[in-house]
Amino acid sequence: MPIAVGQPAPDFTLKDQSQKEIKLSDFAGKRNVVLIIYPLDFSPVCTNEHACFVGDLKKFESLDAQVLGLSVDSVWTHKAFAEKMGITYPLLADFHPRGAVAEKFGVYLAEKGIRVPYEQVNIVNGENRTPEFLKKNPLGGLPVLELDDGSHLTESLAIMEYFEDLHATPPMLGSTPLERAQVRALERIAELGVLSRTAQIFQNTHPFMAGRLKQSADAAENARKQLAGFLTALDAMVGGRPFVAGERPT
Repeated sequence: MPIAVGQPAPDFTLKDQSQKEIKLSDFAGKRNVVLIIYPLDFSPVCTNEHACFVGDLKKFESLDAQVLGLSVDSVWTHKAFAEKMGITYPLLADFHPRGAVAEKFGVYLAEKGIRVPYEQVNIVNGENRTPEFLKKNPLGGLPVLELDDGSHLTESLAIMEYFEDLHATPPMLGSTPLERAQVRALERIAELGVLSRTAQIFQNTHPFMAGRLKQSADAAENARKQLAGFLTALDAMVGGRPFVAGERPT
């Protein structure tokens, strides 16, 4: 079950990219904690998300907040990802048992009671551009869900809707027509407005992308201005509600 607002977070101890053990309860009563639970290092969306946290880290520090990233990647993968992205906050390895800590927090698959084996794809080394991978997704993007019949689903929302239809309880994309519409509307604003502009900023400013495309300072500045507007609108729409839509996580 998901954690209710005001309920203590499950404690855990995990190693970060420097092999240092980080215990969540050590921050209790001392600092605020922003815990980022994300799928995989080097995946396009997660890379863009971390670019935002790296860029806004001083804002979090001004709020006396410690940022912690957490995924099923190994310590060594975290180390390579942190070095590539210029990440200075801890990236925690929920590696073995795989995803055990994330499951305590009730993220999507765990909340559904679904267990799916994971296979890491290193986009920095071009594994997503190999002929073998392009047979699964000709666009070379992640994530990819491989089905038992050998076919593949290649978009995050499509994968979630697939699982939602197979496992209707508990509902995670809204339980009424209105809730489902609200979830979809906010998802589109977040994806096409926020994440798209974030990606443009990252692609046009970060050294990681310098050798992959022609960067434009003007494009990055335009995206920053548009991003601010989308974030303001999204914040106004979500307001002070504990959940995006309805009385439970979506």
